[in-house]
Amino acid sequence: MLPKDFPPKSTVYGYYRMWQRDGSWESLHDALRQKVRHQEGRASEATAGIVDSQ
Repeated sequence: MLPKDFPPKSTVYGYYRMWQRDGSWESLHDALRQKVRHQEGRASEATAGIVDSQ
């Protein structure tokens, strides 16, 4: 279900796996999360967590 102007799904998946394995995907996610939290006036890292054990 990729947009028509994307390369074949095997190529997209190959890049995704490479970026996941070398840590690029996690670094990108962390940077974006910190930026969004900063824009919202919150600390860049969470100070608490919630666990639901239903």
